[in-house]
Amino acid sequence: WKYSLEPRYSAASWRDGTAKSANFQHPIGLAVDSKGNIFVVDDPGIAKDCPQGIRKICPNGFVTSFAGFKQGFADGIGTEARFHSPYGIDIDDGDMLYVTDSLNHAIRMISPDGNVTTIVGNGTCGDTDGSPMRANLDEPRGIAVAPDGCIYVSDAENTKIKKIKPYKAPRTPDPEEELQKHDKVNWSPDPKFIRAPELEPESEPREIFELVTCDWKKG
Repeated sequence: WKYSLEPRYSAASWRDGTAKSANFQHPIGLAVDSKGNIFVVDDPGIAKDCPQGIRKICPNGFVTSFAGFKQGFADGIGTEARFHSPYGIDIDDGDMLYVTDSLNHAIRMISPDGNVTTIVGNGTCGDTDGSPMRANLDEPRGIAVAPDGCIYVSDAENTKIKKIKPYKAPRTPDPEEELQKHDKVNWSPDPKFIRAPELEPESEPREIFELVTCDWKKG
């Protein structure tokens, strides 16, 4: 990376391009992945109905729109996704980005290929813990990912620090897959009938998230 401090006199706007031609509106947070790419939260500030989302700065300085553009609340890939006042950002060891989508009262996860999914929140403000779509936040802002995969969020209007805890939930076994795991099928005396071995529980779990509130007390 090479940094330049030469003055810029262009108005704030959302424009992709080279390091000297690209513009930002109101960059308020950033995170760096393992390849040296910088991801910037670009929020319009007090302006209404303006572009907002995540911009990507490549190591060569080229700026692109990575996730989001129009105001709204929608998952999707790249600019198909929509945010409403994104604020904080952090990244985990697998280069997954986590963004506080403040006025959607949600936490969004962005894969390295730009696929945006909502992991907590449903667009309604509140102060409810529990499963991802049941839990509510109220204008989340700061966010940090711990080494164990837990996510800590400053829930600004609820004046709380909340913890989003990943946990493993067993998938529903697929009978066809389970049958293929067995080396043979037990036959009854009549070959027209097949008696399959008893199915075993699915061993490979699916990762989902649960939101719990941390009660910080002085000891």
